[in-house]
Amino acid sequence: MQTSEILKTGIVLRCSDYKEADAMVNALGKDGFFSFRARGIRKLTSKNAPSVQPFSYSQFSLFKSNVGVLTLKEASSVSFYGPKEDLAESAVAAFLQELTLRIVQEDEAPEAFPYLLKALELIKSGKDPLTMGLLYFAKVLSIGGYGLEVGECVLCHGKRNVVSLSYEEGGFVCADDFDPSIHEKTPVRILQITRFLFRCEAKDFERVSFSPSECLLFYKNLAQYLENLTGVRLKSVSLLSVL
Repeated sequence: MQTSEILKTGIVLRCSDYKEADAMVNALGKDGFFSFRARGIRKLTSKNAPSVQPFSYSQFSLFKSNVGVLTLKEASSVSFYGPKEDLAESAVAAFLQELTLRIVQEDEAPEAFPYLLKALELIKSGKDPLTMGLLYFAKVLSIGGYGLEVGECVLCHGKRNVVSLSYEEGGFVCADDFDPSIHEKTPVRILQITRFLFRCEAKDFERVSFSPSECLLFYKNLAQYLENLTGVRLKSVSLLSVL
């Protein structure tokens, strides 16, 4: 079988046992998702094992067969973004993993990559993991076409006097279109956070830190919003709710 060698760099999302001492590795890089087989990676003597742990940002030298199957030759870790012995970091890591693997589509993966990398970099540098995970959550929704409308009223497209955030309507509602029988007034602080979540870029992530109660409210509401739209239930959100 003919093979060629290629180099890829990416964030490991999952490393699953495969046969005896092998594993299948799923990763996300700047060009999107890629997967490969890592032979002997579960042996105690494997020098490549640290580089294929979840949330390791590594460079991989891969053999590509003539039918497109990738097999690991060697790997070197660039950085490790796995959670430390911290409950919040561990819960957010589980959320980031599930969100990326279940929600991000193949054609969306290259766009999602820099946001995931930025969130992981900032968590490692000491930024609040709940805030960073929430920012990435909003970007994934936007990339997938599920972003909330925060630039204008979703009903009349006016840009003034926003008084409510309606998940059912898909965004902001102004005073003129506010219906107390179906809408609820939303605190200004929540409107401000929502606007930031859906308009910021990766470079803006380090500018903010929301309180745990604010973050958990958004995780709960956005997860329900996503489930209502797609039918996908993010199980890892329950881990966040106990923080």
